[in-house]
Amino acid sequence: VVKPFTKHDLVPALEMAISRFTELQLLEAEVTDLQERLETRKVVERAKNVLQRTLELSEPDAFRWIQMTAMDLRLSMRQVADGVIDHGPGIGWNRQD
Repeated sequence: VVKPFTKHDLVPALEMAISRFTELQLLEAEVTDLQERLETRKVVERAKNVLQRTLELSEPDAFRWIQMTAMDLRLSMRQVADGVIDHGPGIGWNRQD
């Protein structure tokens, strides 16, 4: 809004500001979601490497192990991957597929 302005100028300016603010909030939420997904992907990759070394699984089998364990225990793949990294494949579950 530039000076001088009238009441009629103020309403569209406020509507535009609210619209831009809402758009910015949506973009920030999307960025946060993408950052979390990227971090989850990195953690799953590290867990797959642990499973490949400790259980001598192939990469697809290690991924499937994480996926099936997550489904069996009703956990996210991120939670299972964190557990594998922190404690190894034998903590709290017995998947030997």
